[in-house]
Amino acid sequence: MLVGTAVELGVVELVVGVEPVVDVVSVEVLVESGVVVELLTGIELAGAMPEYLRRIMTNHGIKHKKISIELVEAAPHLVPRLPKRMGKAIERQLRRLGIKLILGEAVQGETADSLTVGGKAIKSHTVVWTAGQSNVPFYKNNAFNLTERGKVAVDDHLQAEPHIYVLGDNNNTLYSGMAQSALHDAKFVAENLAREQAGQRTRKYKPKKPIYVLPAGPNWSAVLWGKVQFYGFAGAILRTLADLIGFHDIEPWWHATEQWMTEFGEQEECPVCITHRAEDY
Repeated sequence: MLVGTAVELGVVELVVGVEPVVDVVSVEVLVESGVVVELLTGIELAGAMPEYLRRIMTNHGIKHKKISIELVEAAPHLVPRLPKRMGKAIERQLRRLGIKLILGEAVQGETADSLTVGGKAIKSHTVVWTAGQSNVPFYKNNAFNLTERGKVAVDDHLQAEPHIYVLGDNNNTLYSGMAQSALHDAKFVAENLAREQAGQRTRKYKPKKPIYVLPAGPNWSAVLWGKVQFYGFAGAILRTLADLIGFHDIEPWWHATEQWMTEFGEQEECPVCITHRAEDY
């Protein structure tokens, strides 16, 4: 029995490309300490919002207003599980984009028009929660052995019990929560099953440290590759190429390349924004 990656997330869908959203010029993007992949999501979203909202205002003929984006992190600095120098570089980049960082403060509550952080109310019409994930209730409901973080405890063959494998975000391996880890887990189990079928000795699992690439605004990414760190446009190029490799992990090169090329376009449903895009060309 294979139990693959499945994560339940709290998601708030933003309706974009329509005038009422643009009239809301205060956007709180929340990042609480938790699983690393969720932190990356909040940073990437915060970095993309300023340019995107300004473009929507332009397309809809709305007078440009000041955009207030505040990123909340309960830890003293961003990406607390990664090197501090990397977190500082990301903080500088986000501040250059005009994003206010609230560090070392936890979210304590929310109302329809405000958020309570560190005992103070921050007025905001729109809140985007990108932090935290919980394992699917299947494991708890079926008496799996869970860790304090709610992850399934597995052995050195990724088995929770004999012949029951738990992969990806669901298990308690060292780099659980990263897409690269989920793919690594799947390959490991598939190869071990093939070995077992052939009557060969199976191998023990070894975690593979992922390459961290964190976008934070247009043409800017922070990269942690082993002990090497670099930032800026070079990181953004690597981020784009990483997607191509990721697509190839699950499909042949020709399909992966076709999928990858769609990243250089835009997925837009708003008829006004589509018209403006056509006029730009």
